[in-house]
Amino acid sequence: MDSSIARERISYVVKPDSITSSQGDFLATHVAIKRLHLVNKFDIMPTGGKDYSEEAVYKKFVLNPENRHQFLAVYGQSGTGKSHLIRWFEAKYRYDKPENEVVLFIRRSDNTLKGTIRQLLATPEVQEIANKDVFDRLVRATVNEDEQKLKGRIYHDFINEVEHDDEEHEIRLTNVKRKRLTAFLYNEVVQNHLMSSDGPIERIYSKVAEHSSVDRDTIAQFIAEDFVVTTDLFEDIHRAGADPKAEKMARKLMADDSGMADATKIANYLNQFVNDVIQRCAGIEPGDFRDIFQDIRKELYRIGKNLTLFIEDVTSFTGVDDALLDALIVEHTGMNAGENLCRISSVVGTTSNYLQNNFRDNHKDRITQYVYIPSDVFDENGIFEFVGRYLNTMSLSEAVIDSWLKNHATDDSYPVHEVKEGTEWEFVKIKGGKELCLYPFTKNSIRYLYKYGLTQGHQTPRYIIRDIIEPVVTDILVDKNNFPSIKYNIVNVNTTLSYRIHNQIKNEIQADRLLRFLSIWGNGEPDQYTQDNVVYVSSVKKTIITELGLPELTLSQVEAPVDVPKPEPQGGTASETSPSEGASNSDSLSVIPIKIQERVSKANAELSNWTNGQVIDISANVGTSGILRAAQGDMCSYLFSS
Repeated sequence: MDSSIARERISYVVKPDSITSSQGDFLATHVAIKRLHLVNKFDIMPTGGKDYSEEAVYKKFVLNPENRHQFLAVYGQSGTGKSHLIRWFEAKYRYDKPENEVVLFIRRSDNTLKGTIRQLLATPEVQEIANKDVFDRLVRATVNEDEQKLKGRIYHDFINEVEHDDEEHEIRLTNVKRKRLTAFLYNEVVQNHLMSSDGPIERIYSKVAEHSSVDRDTIAQFIAEDFVVTTDLFEDIHRAGADPKAEKMARKLMADDSGMADATKIANYLNQFVNDVIQRCAGIEPGDFRDIFQDIRKELYRIGKNLTLFIEDVTSFTGVDDALLDALIVEHTGMNAGENLCRISSVVGTTSNYLQNNFRDNHKDRITQYVYIPSDVFDENGIFEFVGRYLNTMSLSEAVIDSWLKNHATDDSYPVHEVKEGTEWEFVKIKGGKELCLYPFTKNSIRYLYKYGLTQGHQTPRYIIRDIIEPVVTDILVDKNNFPSIKYNIVNVNTTLSYRIHNQIKNEIQADRLLRFLSIWGNGEPDQYTQDNVVYVSSVKKTIITELGLPELTLSQVEAPVDVPKPEPQGGTASETSPSEGASNSDSLSVIPIKIQERVSKANAELSNWTNGQVIDISANVGTSGILRAAQGDMCSYLFSS
């Protein structure tokens, strides 16, 4: 690392969303994805089959060598790197595209409808469309409106939809229930509840208005929990002198089994009106986006060009996504040949949940290819490279990155910073025989923080950046002499190591710091060895321990480990190996269920805290407390019986 540069660059480089980084930083931190799944029919979490590299998917589909109409849906859970992959596809395609191809890229921006419309209006293709009525409506739709006024309009538009329901939607309520629901929504207590900062109106507003503060992955819809009436909420409604119809609805929604069923139905019922409400509040008509893309395609057909469209996140079009998808699935051949539309190739990103619940079946059936990104998108070395590229990029000046970008950002010319801090630390090899310094990480620490520092479902690129890279780098930049200062829970602490550290080091703060470092950055073993005249303590070079100002420690001397090279995969590259074929021996031999391992780990963590002077809670009969209570009972029984 070069901390003098990293201090200035970390806030520009370490960003969980690809949308906010510069093109140079984006490409410099990009790690090739080799675990993509191709499926022909939607499956929310496909398993088995081949793994495909991003390069293979790019050549086969994005390059579109057969020049055919196609619609690619790139999906996966939040944070897996869908936007990143689509941005990489787009950047690469701009270099390789044919002369007669026009590329249109819709970024996530702030992932709101107004932000997306503003992007479209800035493109020459939209500015030149002949349909000025549509263009003018879109211009008006980008005008900012007072936040509270817009939220109020959204709320009362839903009431209007309920009052004037024409019963043409799939989910219907009886006339009596609609009147009760209307009275319920008009109630001031209910309105304040639904318009709270974590309520449904805020979620819907966040997908319409620019500069809102809600998570970009929020889906603009109601959920059952929005309408479950707690005892406190009911009492507030009753005390306010509610309309009898509103009070009857509130009683039906009390938090029991039938209340949850009614709440689910009401949420699903109101979700049918979301698109209409958003369009009305934005001042646009349902067919505007369909007309825009139809006009673009007609104009490109007239001048002999085709269109490739990249959309980082289709939820940016919340409220008009149906009309957008209608426009993208229309082919230029067959029965549509007379429309004089150019060929369109679309690459669209979305979350698994949104694709499952918000795409109509006829849209799913017309998708040419599904590209699924699993949460474990990188293998172990890929995670090391991912961390290494971020550390390298933040240690390079913006001028160096820009120069690399201007020279086509090739792997061969990839710049590697001059290591000022971390020469004794570990490195990771990348393409082209180059090596990236992992300071302030070791490979053990990356493994540990990935496994134990990220919660289940969050072991994705976004959270590696947010919860591993950023806090650890910030920690050492702020105060190297107190690193690591973050109070990580040590899972499966080696009690012998803990005893020896606290026995030799009387300063409890420094002892805890050393235990934390050797348990996470090292292998947590209570031994040391010498290899090539270098002393390793718990597998960490002693010079690194001294460099960080950690106290001296003497452990049991053991033989240096012998590195056993891993066998090369047989019958093809790793990217073509199925998950079952690529499984390690340790995985195949593991017979202890994950849940039991996690329970033991939590119990060990409590014991580690106990060795550091904390009191163990054994008041309960279940959970971690119950395990420790039972262990105490077993030990007492054993001692009394001997």
